[in-house]
Parts: sequence; C-alpha cells; structure tokens
Amino acid sequence: MKFNMKRIKRTVRTVGVLGGGLIATALTYRTLAKTKHNNQLAKQDLEVEQGSSLPKKAWGEICNLGRKAARIVYCPKCFHNDMRSSIAENVESEEEQHVFGAKSETDLGVEDEGLADDSKSVIDIDREQAYRDETYIMFDNESEEDYTAGPVRFVNASDGVSEVAALLMTMDLSKKIQQAIQAQRAFNKAEQKAILKRRALHNLNREVGFEIRSHQRRLQQKKSSSEEAASAAMKKELEKLQLMQENVQLKRQGVDAQLQSQAVMLRRVQASMTAILEEVFEVSDLVQPQIAEPEVPPEELDLQMEYKAFCKDLEKNCSDENTEGSVAELQMFGQESLMIAKPALTPEQQAKCDASKAFYDAQDQLRDALARFEQRDVARERDRQVARDESEEAFDLRWVHRYRELTRAVIEAEERLDQAKARAIEAGFRVQGESQTSGFTDRDDDGYRESWVAEVLASIPRDSIDAWLAGLPDDADSEWKGTSDADEWEVQEVEICDSVSMVADGSRRRRIDKWQLACGS
Repeated sequence: MKFNMKRIKRTVRTVGVLGGGLIATALTYRTLAKTKHNNQLAKQDLEVEQGSSLPKKAWGEICNLGRKAARIVYCPKCFHNDMRSSIAENVESEEEQHVFGAKSETDLGVEDEGLADDSKSVIDIDREQAYRDETYIMFDNESEEDYTAGPVRFVNASDGVSEVAALLMTMDLSKKIQQAIQAQRAFNKAEQKAILKRRALHNLNREVGFEIRSHQRRLQQKKSSSEEAASAAMKKELEKLQLMQENVQLKRQGVDAQLQSQAVMLRRVQASMTAILEEVFEVSDLVQPQIAEPEVPPEELDLQMEYKAFCKDLEKNCSDENTEGSVAELQMFGQESLMIAKPALTPEQQAKCDASKAFYDAQDQLRDALARFEQRDVARERDRQVARDESEEAFDLRWVHRYRELTRAVIEAEERLDQAKARAIEAGFRVQGESQTSGFTDRDDDGYRESWVAEVLASIPRDSIDAWLAGLPDDADSEWKGTSDADEWEVQEVEICDSVSMVADGSRRRRIDKWQLACGS
C-alpha cells in the first residue's frame, strides 16, 4: 500500500522581546516554505500579526529553527516527553539567542504575561495538530489489502496525540461511500439544470399562453368576409400554438422525470451505504436497534361520513351561520349503475350456457384425475418414506387398492366428459377438441375437403409468375447458379424408425382409432 504522507511539520516556538514587548509566535515550516516559494516576506506577516517590527537577524534565526524542527522524528509513544523537551529546549535557546533588548520576567507587566500564556497555548494546539497531520494518509490505487478483512467495526486507535475511536473500513464500504458521493454530485448537478430548464420552459409556456389568448381575441374581432383568409391563417397558427403549449408541458414533465430518476438512484446508493453504517452503530451501542412495529392497516374511510364532513366545512367557510345538521345524505348509486345490464337469456340460451359450463368442468376433472394417475408411482415412493404399515405386503396391498381407485377415477371422469360433451352438442354448443395433435375436430365437415386444393391454387399469384417467366430469355439456364447462404455440412439421414409421429403419440389415441375404424368401414 502506497501512501503520500502529508509533510506538514513541527511548530517552532520563538520568544523574544522586540521594541519593548514580548513576542511569542507559532511558526510552521510549511508557512516558511510557502512564503519563500511565493517570494513573499513571512517576516512581514509576523510584523503585522504582532504589531511591531522584527529585526533581520531574529528572522534568520526563526527560519533556521523552523528548518531544524521540520527534521524532528516523531514517535507517538513518547509524544508528551518529546513535546516537553522540545519546548524546553526552544525556550532555553530562545532565551539565550533570540532575546534582543530583553527584559527580565520580573520587569514584565501582567499584560505581557497573559500574552505569553496565550501564545504558549496556541503553540501547543498547533504542535498537536502537526502530530495529527503526520498520521493522515492519501491513497494511490486502493486495494483489498488496504482494508480490514473482517466486518466494519469501531476500534481503539491513535490520532498521533491521544487514543481515539476509529472505524475499520472494508473495500465494499469504501466503494459504497464513493458511489454515494458521486450520486450526490450528479443529483446536485441535475437539480441545478432542472431548475434552470423549468424556469425557461415556464417563461416559454407563459409567452405561448399570451399568444394563444391574443389569437383567440383577434379571431373574435374578425367578422367581415374580407378577413376570412387572414382568419383561416390565424386559426392554423392558433392550432399550432396549442400543440406547442402541449409540447412544452410534456418537456416540463420530462425534466421532472429525469430529476426523479436521479433522486431514485441517489436514494438507492445512500440506502446501501446507510445499511452498513446502521449495523455498525447498532453493534457499538450508538444507535438503538430498530423495533419491528406491527403494521397497522390504514383506517377505511366511509364515503357518506366524509361527504357530510366536507359539506359542513364547506358551508362553514361560505357562511358564518350555524348549519349543523342541514347536510343531506349523498345519493349513492354505486358501480352497478355504470355496468351494462346483461340481457335476460332465453331457455335455449340458458341451457346452452349450462351445458358448456358442465363440459368445461368435466374437462378439468378429467385433467386432474389423469395427473393423479400419472403421478401414482411418485406418490407411492413418497408414502413409503412415512408409511406405518406392519409389513411390506400390507403396504403393497394398500397401494393396489389405491391404484384401482385412481384408475376408476380416470374412467369415471372420461364417462362424465362424454356425457357432458353429448349434452353440450345437443344444446347447440360447438365443442372444440382439447390438445388435438391429430388435427381432427368433431364437426360435420371435418376431415379432408376437395375444395382445399382449389383454394390453395387460387391464392397463388399466377399473373405475377407468368409475367416473370415471360421476361426470361429462351436460352436461359434453368439451373440456379447463385451462392447459397446455408452452411454445407454432412449429417446422417433420419430413419423412419427414428422419427416421431404426432398420430402415434396423440393425447387422444382412442379418438384417432375411432376415426380410422369409421374410415375403414
């Protein structure tokens, strides 16, 4: 893992008496480097801050101390001792080397002592922050090794000054935070664009509305026959303006829809990030776990009661008189009044309807019986796992009876279907075959019809074919010489025994056999 450590360095404390006053200044090497790089005089900054002039020699010593302090090696475990010794050394050095026209401490006034204490506290704060800056990191191509392999949790850590709580990050949480930041930026950008776009569309819609009303007023004023041509042109413009106004409204809706889409995306990524942080804060007892409250269904509102309450509020707003109890009940007609009443069926129609319903019910019963019959072996093996029979023979005997019941159910269902089918045909209901793989239907005209050939021949575009043939030269080669789009490859031909016939595997083999017997007779 590669980190670019910030080179923000130690604070240099200088104490001196210049111009009859005590100067205590917190000066960082970063400030020196910055002012030197920009060709600025940091000495002037100090003079402005302290309100007095600074000798050139004192400024040179301050710069030397700053460079020396920047090379101090920091050890977190011995921070306090290092800070005390460094401050003591600086104080001694400053008292010996950087006091120009110095006075003794007994000669200093109360005001100078207060200034020294304040400057010393500022120096300590800046020095602590400099140690914290040493622990800050920047990433260069983050990877899984940069993060913890465990869950996201709070742990004890050091910020370079004291023991603090730190959050163990995972790669997943880092990516989710980055996505949330990018989504928030995208939403802010889209929101700003949407505000400007809506404002422009609002102004355009207002101008279009003004023109529409102006055109309508002008059309009302044009009544003479000489102005009919101008009126016709103005009507066309009015229609186009109305369409344009609708288009502007659609554009405004499109802008709102795009912003809503950005908002949905932002909420999605924020929810994904918050879910991880919520779990961490709950484990750390910073947030109480959410209690699942029972979902309370919303109260159903009665139309009659709401109508009365609305009318009372409406009358109170319209008049100061007490009109309580004067609201009449709403005449409710319900949805039935919107529905078209079905005409009464004749006895023949009712019989046909009942017969068709009985036929479809019989089909469903046969389908269920066949499904149970085909799954008999599976049901038997499933029952074997939980069977409590005395012996294997008792189990087999029980299932022999069960097989007979399933077979009898299929036979009875087929008989009921045949009876329902006969009654439906008798009532005039046209019965359609179910799962017809043979293509035969129970109709008077089912089977092969000779008219089919004539219908197929009549559908051929004979005139177009004859015209195309007439345009071919007499010596044209009848063989086609174009290139084929198909891939040529060899494959074994399918034998007759390998083919599958729909007739052989039909779901109504009995009907097919009956048809073959009828044709043979």
